[in-house]
Amino acid sequence: MEIDRIYRQEVFVIGPMDPLTEAARRMRANDISAMMVLDEAKFVGIITERDLTRAILAEDQPSSAIVADYMTDHSVMIGPRTGVREAAAEMLELDVRHLPVGEAGDVTGMVSLRDLLSVVVECADL
Repeated sequence: MEIDRIYRQEVFVIGPMDPLTEAARRMRANDISAMMVLDEAKFVGIITERDLTRAILAEDQPSSAIVADYMTDHSVMIGPRTGVREAAAEMLELDVRHLPVGEAGDVTGMVSLRDLLSVVVECADL
C-alpha cells in the first residue's frame, strides 16, 4: 500500500517568525498535533506538540518565542507513491511522528504515525 491512500491532504502551515503561541492556538483550533513551517512558500520544518512541550520546559518564556526557535528542521519529504512500510521505516530512523508528503519540493500533505497505525489495524490478521 502506498502513502497516497492514507495521508492527510489538508496542509496546516505557519511561518518560522510567527509566535509559538500562535502555533499552539492553531493546533488546538484545528485539533492537530503538527503543522508545516513554510518560509516564503518553501518548506523548512515542522512544529509539533513535542516542540511546544520543549518550549514550555525551557528556561525561555514561551510567550515570547517564535516558531523557528523550537521547530524541527526537516529536509526529508516523502512522495505520495512511497510505500507505507518505507514511510514507517523513515519515521523510526528519524525518530519522528510526522512526515511531509510532496513532490518536486511542493508539500501536498502530511502522514502521521496515527495514519500508519490505522493501516496496521485495518490490515492486521490477528
